[in-house]
Amino acid sequence: MLLLFLPFLFFSLSLSEKSNPYNIKLKLNEHWECGADKFAWSKVLAELVTSVCPDAVIAHANLCCKVHDNCYDHHHQTGVSQDLCDIQFCVCLQCKDAIDKEKVKPDAWCVKVHDAACSIVQTMRNVFPDSTPPDHSKDYIKFVDYSPFSMKFRSILDACPYNQRVVVHCHNTVSKCVMEDHEYEDVYHEYKGRSFGHVMDPNQDCRATMYDCLRSVLATSHNDQCTATVLREREKVNIYKKITGDGDSINIAYPIVASRVLERCPKLWVDLKTCYKNFFECDVEQKRIRDQRYVYELRKACGNNLVYCKHPTDITEHPEYNFYDELRRINITCHKSLYYCFENIFYAKTSTVVDLCGQAFGMAWHRIRLNEYRTVLAYNQNPVIRNIFGPILDLFNID
Repeated sequence: MLLLFLPFLFFSLSLSEKSNPYNIKLKLNEHWECGADKFAWSKVLAELVTSVCPDAVIAHANLCCKVHDNCYDHHHQTGVSQDLCDIQFCVCLQCKDAIDKEKVKPDAWCVKVHDAACSIVQTMRNVFPDSTPPDHSKDYIKFVDYSPFSMKFRSILDACPYNQRVVVHCHNTVSKCVMEDHEYEDVYHEYKGRSFGHVMDPNQDCRATMYDCLRSVLATSHNDQCTATVLREREKVNIYKKITGDGDSINIAYPIVASRVLERCPKLWVDLKTCYKNFFECDVEQKRIRDQRYVYELRKACGNNLVYCKHPTDITEHPEYNFYDELRRINITCHKSLYYCFENIFYAKTSTVVDLCGQAFGMAWHRIRLNEYRTVLAYNQNPVIRNIFGPILDLFNID
């Protein structure tokens, strides 16, 4: 397995030293989780090779690893297969909505590192035997709650004993974001007369970053108390009025940025509401098309034999359905249409999109996803993995 990392190691050693993403004047109890617990060097290498990425991408990769570890640790209890854990990990690593669009190009080394990590995890899955879920209860005894957005993270941590690493990650990521002072109305003069303010990267929207990170906490929740506590504390994140009358798609995808724009851009209210309604209608139509395909493929797989396929119209039984969460199930066509709708408003009414409205508009525009998630195949169906890692698969008798 070491040979798999040698090219990354050679390349990384030639890079200039990069600052630690957790080097900030906060006493944060954070752990780098990418790599195998059994092999300490794999964590060092994983951290080294990702150092080429922007800080937001490094942090997001660490979150993906923590969620993946949690999925593996508890897959017997949840019934989620390790194959599905791997696929969800690969989808998470693509993190198009967390990558700085200007700094990370599709063919950049950072993207290649993430693709390699996906292949390695899928290839080496069966090398690591099942074991009792590790005990992380003592990892955060010295945890200091900085209460970002007045949230009580100690309460969340106590209510969520099985996914504490994910909880702490959200706390630390957003605590650092808030410390960097991206969005404060008491410095209004900084935005006066400026069309987009100084917030240009999606990760700089601290509230939206927190809201999205808490999706991972909810996804890894193993008890009702954890879920209820997170939902209660999450209400403190979205300080803007919930959008109503335009379908729930916009509240699922962009609850913070879309509500903020409505509040700060009252002159654009009619135009923005039209964008949100169109986003919902697109989502409904694209899901209808997707569901038809799922049903067709389910029926085809069982030969329309209802004896063997008792629920051929249950789309949740389609393997692809669980690859994505509710946010990522919204078709990319709809996201792009929303983006261009915002763009049209901006060019049509540039003089209106200024000051705090301009800042809110910029944060929304830079948050909307424009790239589709690439198809992720199970490791035994991926020709690239079979060609590159064939000898290793044969060595460990991995089918």
